[in-house]
Amino acid sequence: MKKILLCVGALSLWAMAAIAENGPLEPQLISSEHLSGPASLGLELRTYASNSDQIKLNGTLHIAFGPKNQEIVTDSHNNRFLYRASADEPFQISPIPVKGQHSLVYNPADKLYYANDTANHRIISFSDLSTSKITAETKNIAGIELKRPHDIVVDPATAWIYTINPNSGQVFRFTAIGENESVLSVPVKGYARALTFAKGKLYVIGSSRGRIVEVVDWDTEKFKIYDSFAPTKKNGPAGSWTKTGLVLNDAEFFDGFWYATSYFTKSFAKGSNFDENKFIRFKTLDDFVKGNWTDLSSLIPTGMTPYYLTVNKGKLYLAIFHHESHGNGDSILQLSPVKPSSSRVKKNQRKTSTKAAKYADSVPQPTLSEIAYGDHARHVLDFWQAPSDKPTPLVFVIHGGGWKNGSKERLNRFVDASALLQQGISVVAINYRLIRKDTDIKPPVKAPLYDAARALQFVRSKAKEWNIDKRRIAAAGASAGACSSLWLAFHKDLADPENADPIARESTRLYCAAVNNAQTSLDPKQMKQWTPNSKYGGHAFGLQNFDEFLAERDKILPWIAEYSPYALLSPDDPPVYLHYSKDSPAIGKPQKDPTHTANFGMKLQERCLELGVKCELVYPGAKKVKYKDSSAYLIATLKSPAEESGK
Repeated sequence: MKKILLCVGALSLWAMAAIAENGPLEPQLISSEHLSGPASLGLELRTYASNSDQIKLNGTLHIAFGPKNQEIVTDSHNNRFLYRASADEPFQISPIPVKGQHSLVYNPADKLYYANDTANHRIISFSDLSTSKITAETKNIAGIELKRPHDIVVDPATAWIYTINPNSGQVFRFTAIGENESVLSVPVKGYARALTFAKGKLYVIGSSRGRIVEVVDWDTEKFKIYDSFAPTKKNGPAGSWTKTGLVLNDAEFFDGFWYATSYFTKSFAKGSNFDENKFIRFKTLDDFVKGNWTDLSSLIPTGMTPYYLTVNKGKLYLAIFHHESHGNGDSILQLSPVKPSSSRVKKNQRKTSTKAAKYADSVPQPTLSEIAYGDHARHVLDFWQAPSDKPTPLVFVIHGGGWKNGSKERLNRFVDASALLQQGISVVAINYRLIRKDTDIKPPVKAPLYDAARALQFVRSKAKEWNIDKRRIAAAGASAGACSSLWLAFHKDLADPENADPIARESTRLYCAAVNNAQTSLDPKQMKQWTPNSKYGGHAFGLQNFDEFLAERDKILPWIAEYSPYALLSPDDPPVYLHYSKDSPAIGKPQKDPTHTANFGMKLQERCLELGVKCELVYPGAKKVKYKDSSAYLIATLKSPAEESGK
């Protein structure tokens, strides 16, 4: 088996080059050590069955498992089932006659396969995939005509078989074709294409509303309804994520979590706004209702539709296909739970409070929480979506704490999230790797700074899905978070247009930055000249104290040139707002708080004026203050007519 060492975005290449050109198709491992996302989520991701030269999948909708763990793939657009005895064997083409079929299930009770022959509006049963012989077929159940039946499942405890008419919400139950038939009208509120069994209960997956319906009692028609969180709270029919919310394909319970797939295609939307593909997981159905889910969409290659999910022998399988370009990357993915090694656990451990970090009461509940943008435990962000029919500006918040502590939950210290949202400005708050004395990263400050850049690129990659104007993104933060924000503002664009990873191709440039108590320089000589009792910054470069920092300056000048905001400033940089709350500037004199002194702001403003970069400086006693705080500046600037900036 060949390993593919890729970041998650590189999956968009679909990793075809690593698949064997000849011989049996074998699962392809994407190492969890290098994948941005799965490792931190406790998952290992594999390309399990792919569109190789041998089989040319086209419309991969489902994988099922038969006797002795036989594998059966629904190859819908090719109007065929593919089957093999194991992953070590090549796929065989079944001669069973079908058209546009969606799914299949094996029933151990009667040793028959049952399939939805969707385009032929029938259900068929058969005992052998290697022949064309059909045991039984029907075009109606319980007196109801079948119309494009989609999913079909079997209750492992009772051997009842269930299928669904997607347009009517009619769910059928039977023990064999023509036997013990009944029908139930399930309140799915529109189109519904999937069924699932979890914890001994039947669930009907409603697509149009993003609704999961638990069938509490079949005979008494008792249901429990779970409507997914919708950002507009309009509870409308399917259309787009920003207007109507999820458009569910399927949901399955696996290894302590629910996993769900969602999409609404451009062709179905007929030119109107449409939903981005989504793959999410959540702990409980109540979390599903509240929108407390983890977005796993970055695990899906760009442009691919995540469809039916299947759980088998401790693994989760996901069928994906390209709805707009048939046969382009269609495949089956396999996700397996993995536990980090003890050495990895120790490496990522931090001294944390026994009480989990929480946002202040003044901060609204995030639209999306704990979204992974990388493979480290701290590579997570929260997102607040401002309601708007048009793409919104966004404030990208980086917490402070000397790059040694802190969390995104400190958001209220840096910006007024409620005020921003009310003005139609969305918000993101990130965590990042903290500086450690034993780090192998040189210099240590590279980790938090490049994490911020990657998180910013990740957010830009979500622009359509999150309804963001990717041109109007501002950074905000305090202290070390302010220094990180200025580093992003002044650094050249880190976008790599030729990179296989689509996230890495996104820009890291900002529209503006608004920061509090920022360190504008990481040059100890400069800092000493500005503020004689300076003591901050050595740890950013792995040095123990300021004296060592000053003594080693000449050796680390290349690092200072790369990581000090002052050194990076150039005429084409975006405008900045600097707010200091401690004292007024007094260049060349000791300060009560030399780490957060307004001297930093005064010297940066002087340099900005020399280069023609707009810079507003606010401190106690400052005159002609236009904006009292960062939030006021951000609202005014992000809502103003566009100004282009770039580097």
